[in-house]
Amino acid sequence: PAKILFIIIVHGRDFRQFKRLLTAIYNKNHYYYIHTDKRSEYLCNKIRDFIDTRKERNIAVTSWNLEPMWGSSSFLDVLLRCMKDVLLLERFSEWKWDFYVNLSGSDYPIKKIDQFTAYLSLRKGKNFISSMSISTAEFVKRQGLNFLFYECDNRMWRIGKRSIPSHLHFYGGSDWIILSYQFCSYLVTSSDPFINDIILFYKYALLPAESFFHVVLRNSEFCGTIVYDNLRLINWKTNLSCHCQYRKIVDWCGCSPSNYRRSDISRIDTSKAVFFARKFEPLVNQEILNMIDELLLGKKLRQPNRYHYWQNLCHASEFIAGKCSRYKFYIESCMRLARSNMTSLLKKKIDRSLEFAELVLINQNDTFAGMLVSFLISTNLILEVWMKKRQLAWAMPLSKGAERLYDMQVGSNLDKKEQIFRNYGILSANDELTVFQRWRLGPKFHCNLTWVKPDGEIADHRFLAIESNWRFSYFKAEILKPVIPGRWKVYLSINNIIFSELQFILFPVDSRLIRGLQTSSALGNDYLAELPRLGEANSNVMYTSNRLNYDNIYSNKKWIDSLVSESWETYKFCVGVKDRDVNNASLKLIAGTGITNCEDSEWSSFIKDHKTEFRSNVVAID
Repeated sequence: PAKILFIIIVHGRDFRQFKRLLTAIYNKNHYYYIHTDKRSEYLCNKIRDFIDTRKERNIAVTSWNLEPMWGSSSFLDVLLRCMKDVLLLERFSEWKWDFYVNLSGSDYPIKKIDQFTAYLSLRKGKNFISSMSISTAEFVKRQGLNFLFYECDNRMWRIGKRSIPSHLHFYGGSDWIILSYQFCSYLVTSSDPFINDIILFYKYALLPAESFFHVVLRNSEFCGTIVYDNLRLINWKTNLSCHCQYRKIVDWCGCSPSNYRRSDISRIDTSKAVFFARKFEPLVNQEILNMIDELLLGKKLRQPNRYHYWQNLCHASEFIAGKCSRYKFYIESCMRLARSNMTSLLKKKIDRSLEFAELVLINQNDTFAGMLVSFLISTNLILEVWMKKRQLAWAMPLSKGAERLYDMQVGSNLDKKEQIFRNYGILSANDELTVFQRWRLGPKFHCNLTWVKPDGEIADHRFLAIESNWRFSYFKAEILKPVIPGRWKVYLSINNIIFSELQFILFPVDSRLIRGLQTSSALGNDYLAELPRLGEANSNVMYTSNRLNYDNIYSNKKWIDSLVSESWETYKFCVGVKDRDVNNASLKLIAGTGITNCEDSEWSSFIKDHKTEFRSNVVAID
């Protein structure tokens, strides 16, 4: 049977999904080499600890970490450096493999690994690549190969034009590849000057991994080994996948696949020679992964937490290092509120101050269900608090056209492709605010969009024309940052009659990040005369804008606690142990209080998650 070397390239914070992927593709006869983005320090540490603990001889982590970004030469650098490591380093001398397969953390198998192995076993020496069915000239133009790009300061800069070597056939497609051992060895050990020349050419190219391997294969002795198929499904939705979303990091307009969702299961056609699909993100939709596990991979998932998903947002070490400034005030307030609630429940004062441990997002049924904040309350005892977000919205579609609106959200960092906010329910005064609406189809109509500051002043106002074919819309607030923290409002109105209003909290930002506080108003606040209801100052405001002292807000803990209390509910508690090997006598503290053990609470991040539990000696989860 063929032996496969999997190069797994991950970033972000999704450690659970990494374990789920590794479990799904694991076989003791294959090899797994893992690279974590240098910027993903939390994930890197979790994976290293995990691999060190497992001590599997066929799993290794790179001793180096690069910062690959979309379209950059650094992504090709990762692929080639991993290739060199496993071919040249002494510690990999026992790894004997036939195929090199690169995967990302958002890939997932749609057939069993044994089927993939059997397929490749009949095709040793072949190289599997996906290519575009277009002419060389069109490909060069589309990929920008006739331009020089240079990677610097986490951006690909277009710095000029260049000529294309006329003696080479340029073409390409996907950067997800399956390469033979023989071809990889040629790339790494060959003295052919063509290899050095083409590597230098692609060092200054955009999206180099999408054509580097294709060009070398086509213009070398390995031309006859090409199979024009990379054996993968990719979820392209052209109406959503191409929003030029990488403009901030590259001087080019590119596209990115969408995440698969539950409704896409019928589109995953396993009748063809495809073994992996992308992209998957359990934070967006976990049920599609559950369905693949059960329907395609033959696994059985246990019910208690099948529909739960957890993802870390901030770890204690990051909090101490000041790397969680977005969540700083929220976490500290939750700590004070938890201490107060625990004192009430235990009917005794907690002697020591709480020590922050972790902030975790929880989803239920692929819907945001709140935050789990955990604290050390003794040397080995951890308190976990489930904070649920309160609904601060109302709608009254009395005006003609207003009935088309069926959802309105406020957030920052809008992912236009997935149509979700990436701020996860916590907004700061330094965020770029965006309002996102979903519409039913219907006649075109006009309305007003208004942002209101905590002191009742209009911060931004605009006139909207909602087209008949719109299903969603989004509008950024044109407000200078940072703005006044507190309870804000955004609403839609027709003829001065509000038909949808949403209130939201802006938390202060770390005072070390402040460069002066802006108190912008929209057009001198002229709209207050038209909308007298908005002239009433919000009772939540402590200071009016002309007397605002940011340092006072920064230090006023009671005021911040009131913001958290009115927008978040302290829903449930549980207590668990930090180290299971230590005597658990400390759990007696909660006896008779109604507080549960975290390991018995299906919502807790401490409960065993069978979906993502790595097992190297079984195929199915039972």
